[in-house]
This record gives sequence, C-alpha cells and structure tokens, in this order.
Amino acid sequence: MKLGNKEVLIGIGIIFTLFFLIFFEFTGLRFILSFIIFFILPTYLLLSLFNFNSLEKLVYSFFIGMGIIPTLVYYPGLFISFRASMAIVFVAMLLIWFLVKKRQPNS
Repeated sequence: MKLGNKEVLIGIGIIFTLFFLIFFEFTGLRFILSFIIFFILPTYLLLSLFNFNSLEKLVYSFFIGMGIIPTLVYYPGLFISFRASMAIVFVAMLLIWFLVKKRQPNS
C-alpha cells in the first residue's frame, strides 16, 4: 500500500490537531483549526490553481499566509473592527479563488 501526499498531509493535520487538543485543551483546538482555516486554506486553494504537488502547496501556503493575510487584515482593521476585517479578507480570498477557477479553461 502506497501513501500519497494527501494522506500524509491529512495524517499530519490530525496529529497536530490532537497535539493541540491534548496539551492546550479546547483553546488549542480552536487555535489550530482557526489557523488552518484562516491562514492556510485560502492560500492553499489559490495555489491549487498552479502545478504544485500537495506538500509544496502546503508549505508555500503556510509561509505566504503568514505574510500576506496579516497584512491584508491589518490595514482595513485600522478603519473598521479587526473581526470584520478578518471576515472580509477571508471572503475576498475565497471569492478570488472561485472567480479565477471559474475563468480557467478546463484542462
């Protein structure tokens, strides 16, 4: 039985989630799930439009998400609440992914 990149990544995600749940209880679980959803998922979906394998997409989305997402949230957060700014940036990133994916020709 050969494991692909996706199975390994899912296994690592489960291990990280259990680690944060066991050592930091519910607060740690909330942290890791929100980190995955708000930082990694939008950039992972945007990078899925390119020819990267799963591990490359995960690593790139981690570092790009750590650099771009806080910047995009900070500047609107100066004028509106940071929670609203987070929601707006998250929806905007998913909307960009959806629109680019819709316009992309089927391969």
